[in-house]
Amino acid sequence: TEAPLSLAQLCQWNIVGPRKEDISEETTYCNPDVLSSVLTSKNVFDELGEREIQRARLRSNPYETVGKVFFQNRAALKMANLDAVTGMMFTQPLDQNGHPMVTENDVLYFADVCAAPGGFAEYVIWRRKDFSNGFPDVHGFGFTLRSNDFKLQDFYAAPRECFEPHYGESGRAGDGDIYKPSNVRNFCRFVKTATQGHGVHFMMADGGFSVEGQENIQEILSKQLYLGQFMVALGIVREGGNFVCKLFDLFTPFSVGLIYLMYRCFRGVALHKPNTSRPANSERYIICKWLKPGTECVFKYMFEVNEQLCSLNKTEEDVVQIVPPEVIAHDTNFFNYITHSNDTIGRNQTISLQKIRLFAEDPSQVESRQGTLRSLCLKLWQVPDMPRTAPVREQPNRKVADLLKQNSMDSLSGNTEELSTPHCLTNHVHSIYDYRFVVTAVPSQQNKSRAFYLGLSGRNVYRSNSLSINSNASSSWERLALSVELPPDTLLYAELVDEIRGMSVTPPSPRDVKSDVRNQRRVMALHVIDAICLNGFHVANLHLVERHRYLRRFCRAVNKSSRPDLLPIRCKKLFKLEEVPLVLNSTLLSVRQVKNSGIHRVMHSRDMDDADGIHIPATGILLISTTKKPWMMAVSKTNKRKYFYNTITKEAMFETKVECIAGFSSSYNSSLLWHWNHGTVVLGNDKGIGGELADSDSDDNSGDQQPSCPKKKKELLHLKHLVDMVQSIVTANSFLGKSSQ
Repeated sequence: TEAPLSLAQLCQWNIVGPRKEDISEETTYCNPDVLSSVLTSKNVFDELGEREIQRARLRSNPYETVGKVFFQNRAALKMANLDAVTGMMFTQPLDQNGHPMVTENDVLYFADVCAAPGGFAEYVIWRRKDFSNGFPDVHGFGFTLRSNDFKLQDFYAAPRECFEPHYGESGRAGDGDIYKPSNVRNFCRFVKTATQGHGVHFMMADGGFSVEGQENIQEILSKQLYLGQFMVALGIVREGGNFVCKLFDLFTPFSVGLIYLMYRCFRGVALHKPNTSRPANSERYIICKWLKPGTECVFKYMFEVNEQLCSLNKTEEDVVQIVPPEVIAHDTNFFNYITHSNDTIGRNQTISLQKIRLFAEDPSQVESRQGTLRSLCLKLWQVPDMPRTAPVREQPNRKVADLLKQNSMDSLSGNTEELSTPHCLTNHVHSIYDYRFVVTAVPSQQNKSRAFYLGLSGRNVYRSNSLSINSNASSSWERLALSVELPPDTLLYAELVDEIRGMSVTPPSPRDVKSDVRNQRRVMALHVIDAICLNGFHVANLHLVERHRYLRRFCRAVNKSSRPDLLPIRCKKLFKLEEVPLVLNSTLLSVRQVKNSGIHRVMHSRDMDDADGIHIPATGILLISTTKKPWMMAVSKTNKRKYFYNTITKEAMFETKVECIAGFSSSYNSSLLWHWNHGTVVLGNDKGIGGELADSDSDDNSGDQQPSCPKKKKELLHLKHLVDMVQSIVTANSFLGKSSQ
C-alpha cells in the first residue's frame, strides 16, 4: 500500500509549456500504429455528409436500437449498462467487507455532475426504488451548466423530488460552470453539509460538448473538463465511495496523469467502453472503486491546476504535465494497463469507423443482430422493455380513495380525542406502554394546519381534515397555496409549523434577551407525524415505529436544503410515553420570549439536519397508539419483559404478532391530544405564558380555535398528573397485576 501523495510532492510535478493542438505524436501510452489508424479513420467525418453518417451509424451499430425505453434519453441506459457491468456497485454499493454501504436508517446519496438533462439521475432513482421495493431511499445532487439545465419535468420513471440541482456559487442562482473555482468550492461545501459531513456514496459525470470539425483534438479541448469532474469527485465522494466519469481519447501526458492520480486515490480503477457507447466514437468511462482515506492533497492539487488553466486561458501556454512520465513508467502495472486500454479501444474504434464508411457506401446493408442484442442487453441489465408514457394526473379524492383501498382502510374523520382533565387521562390511557408521543406545535386542536397532506407530484399538494374512501364524494381537498413539493402517491398526516431559527440553545441571561430575540427568524415547515403511503410505498399497516423509520428516510430523500423557497419537510421525533419525565424537562423545553409573539413554551430539536438545531413552539403532545385493541401492553414482573395482553380473551404473549400492531387507522382513531391551554402547568414557570402563538398561516386559523379557558371551572390536566402516572407504573414494573406472568 503506497503512502498518500503530499501536496508539496504533487506541486513539483506540475509543468507549464507551449500549448499543443495536435496529438499525432502522443505515442508514449499507445501503439503508434493504433493512434495513426484512429486519427486517419476519423477523416470519415470530413468526407461524408452529416445525414449520411447519421444513417450509416444507425444501421451499423449493433446496439443502436437499445434506445432509451421508458427513460428520457439514451444516457439512462448507458448508466444501467455501467451499473450492471460492475455488479450494481453504484445503486447497491458495498464496502470492502461486502456489507451494504447504505444502512437501513440512511439514504443513498449520489451526485450527477455535468450530466444534463438528467438521464443518469433518472435511472439511479428508478433503480434504487426498484431495489428498495418501491421506497425512495435516495437523494441526488446535480451540478451542471445553468444554460443546459436538468429537465426534471421529464423524470417520468422516477420522482424528481429526490433530486436537487445546485449551481455552485450563489446556489440556485449560480451558472454551474465547473471551470470556475468558486463554483467547485461552493458545490463541494454544500454537498458535504447536506450529507452531514460524509459526502455522497458515489458520483457520476458525463460532461461533453460538440467538437465538430475538431474530432482529432477532442482530448486536448476536454482536458479542463476531465480535470474539473475528477476534482469535484475527490471533493464530495465519501471514503469508500465510488466514481464513474465519461472520457474521450487518453493519449496525452496530461490525461494519463489524471488517470494515474485517480488510480492512487481509489483502491480500484478501470477504463471501460460500455455497449451503449457508440463504437465509432472515442468515448469511454473511468470507473473508480472505494475512495481511499487521505486524498485531500490530491484534491487541492487539482484545484490549483484548475486555477492555473483558468489563468492561462487564451494564452500560448498550457499545463502540459501533472505527473512525471518516469513516475508512471515506474509503475509497470499502471503503464501496461493504460497502454493496453488505449490500444484495444483504438483498434475497435478504427474497425467501427471503417464499418460506417462501408454502410454509407452501401445503403442496403443493415446490422442484423440489433433486435436480438437489444433484448439480451435489457435482460442482463434488468430493465423492463416498456414504452415511455407520461404520468396521469388524478383528482385528489379519487387518488385518496384508491390509496385507502390498497391499504384496506376505511374513511377517517378529522376529530381527535382531547385530554383536558386528570379523569380523561386515567379513563383513556390504560397502559403507558401502548403509546408513543410527539410534541405538537400548532395553536389549537381545530387548526387546519394539522391535517392530511396529499402529494400528486411537485407542488401539486392538497390538504384535507378527513379521508374518504368514496371517490365520488364531494372533494374536501384544497390545493395548498404554500411552496411544498411531494412526490406522487404520497399521503401524510402532518402539521405546518413555524420553526424558530437563531434562538440560543440555552435561555439567555436577562441582559441578553433582547439580543436573542433580535436574532430570531421564523420559517414555516411541514412536520410529518405519520404516513399512509410514501411515493407509492405503503406503510399504513406497519408498526408506528417502523412507519417512522421510513418517514425519517423519506424526509431526507425529498428535503432540499438549497431551496429556501420551499418549505422544509421533517419527521417529528417520536418518544415513548414512559419517557415523558425525561423529554418534557427544562433541558429541551423552556419558556422563552419569541419575536413578535410574547412569552411561549419552545422545544429545542437536536435531531434536525440543521447544524445548530432549531426551536419549535410547544403547544401540547399527541399520544399515538401502537397497540391495536383489544390488545394492550404490560411488563412482566417475573421476566422483566414487555408482553401483549388481550383484554377480552385474557391471552398473553411475548412475541409481536400482526393482530397486536396498530396500523395507521388504529393509531389515528386512538390518538389523544393534550393541548396546553391557558393555565396548564408543564414546567412550573408557565404563569407568564400568553395566549396562542401567532401563526403565520393565519388564513387557516380564523374561527377554528377553542376558547383559551373552559366555560365551566374544572381541574386542568397538568404535567405532574402524567408524570405521576408514568412513574408509578414504571416503579411497579407492571401495569397488569393480575397477569400470571
